[in-house]
Amino acid sequence: MLNNKIAALLNLVEGSERRPTAQSYSVFEMLSGQLEGELEQMNLGIVQDLARLNELLRQLGLDPIDLTRLITE
Repeated sequence: MLNNKIAALLNLVEGSERRPTAQSYSVFEMLSGQLEGELEQMNLGIVQDLARLNELLRQLGLDPIDLTRLITE
């Protein structure tokens, strides 16, 4: 739903020949804040799930997944 709101705002701003209104900037700031919150929750979930997965991998004698390698490659 948040993605749809951001896409709708983008469509509104791109579809106008005038500069974005103050209200458009305000909505963008609000949606950006919501997106940051969602991304933080997602990252927390990934880190927690990865920790559990790595524990299972270690129990099976396999190498754990290195999160820093995944992000930088």
